[in-house]
Amino acid sequence: MVVADSDEHDESGHLIEDAETRKKMMDKRFQKLVHLKDEVLAPRFYGAEKADTLLIGWGSTYGVIKETAETLNKNGGSYSHLHLNQIWPFPKDAVTAALKNAKHSFVIENNATGQLAGLIRRETGLSAVRSVLKYDGRPFTPAIIAQELRK
Repeated sequence: MVVADSDEHDESGHLIEDAETRKKMMDKRFQKLVHLKDEVLAPRFYGAEKADTLLIGWGSTYGVIKETAETLNKNGGSYSHLHLNQIWPFPKDAVTAALKNAKHSFVIENNATGQLAGLIRRETGLSAVRSVLKYDGRPFTPAIIAQELRK
């Protein structure tokens, strides 16, 4: 039987409220993060390593960003695409290297607050990331992204 609520549990899954066991269980969870960092999936990079503009995304934006970069490159642009396969643990080294190789960078996100751009700024310390946000419930299209990049 699985017991679930907002309380902590011990090693055997029984609900507890004591601080010592709570700390022990939290330490156990954080220790898992140490090992997860060794297994972080590297982001996928598409295009020229030193393109003028880097387009960054994750999840459902993959296809439309890739198509946008390919189309803009065919029309004489200099675009690359970085797709994050996972966002935590954050692949700091790979993202930092990609950002440093681009003159401009944009994070394409389907949300109103630029969550991924904020995470990138926080984890890399680089503030040259700009956002293209869409939060009207409709998906991005290459035309919409290109229009936003021109602004």
